[in-house]
Amino acid sequence: MWPDGIVGSISHTDSLCVSVVAAEDRFHAVGIDLEQNSRVTPELFSMLFTQRELAVLDRLALEKRFNFIPTLAFSAKEAFYKFCSPEKYFDFLDVEIEFNSHIPIFRVRLVNPKNVPVTGEIFYGRWGRFRDHVLTVICCSANATYVSKPL
Repeated sequence: MWPDGIVGSISHTDSLCVSVVAAEDRFHAVGIDLEQNSRVTPELFSMLFTQRELAVLDRLALEKRFNFIPTLAFSAKEAFYKFCSPEKYFDFLDVEIEFNSHIPIFRVRLVNPKNVPVTGEIFYGRWGRFRDHVLTVICCSANATYVSKPL
């Protein structure tokens, strides 16, 4: 999809689009996702989220200010999927998203590492909100090593 020596990712909604590109000698991979808030409905939760993630969503559901969290969790999984490689399928339940809703960082933890086409166990990304959208991005610099640390 990208020219030799370039890595990139693209995402869009009905009203916005976003892309990111980088030189492969600087970044091994990038993934970006953009989602309109509130499009991830409770009917989809069991297909998208692990039991641990569902417990967090249940706890936060009582607070209206966190109504973007299901969209954030889904978007982070989408960005990670694009980061790994869009040609290699794995299930949304193969990874778990952890986040602190007060800082714009998320952590991806591999639940079923054999199913995911990437080396490592923990990956970090960033998120933000723009109007009624959630944006997530994850990248791996050419000389990066990932270390697990609490959020």
